[in-house]
Amino acid sequence: MGNPSGRYNKKKEIELDLFHCKGCGACVEVAPEHFVMDEDNELPKVIDSIVEGEHDDLEQAMAICPMACIQIKEIE
Repeated sequence: MGNPSGRYNKKKEIELDLFHCKGCGACVEVAPEHFVMDEDNELPKVIDSIVEGEHDDLEQAMAICPMACIQIKEIE
């Protein structure tokens, strides 16, 4: 039937605040398609900062982050 609102086709940018991140790895466990641990500094990093569509795992990672380091912003 389609998606008249275009909701699922919007591009989003994942931002990770490494200054406040404690390296707990919750984001990597919840959303391994989007985050990976950097073994050198023991902090997560974003695999691809631009995503398209809906990603429930990203929303869950943002909600579970104890330091609120993950932001997801819609981009044009």
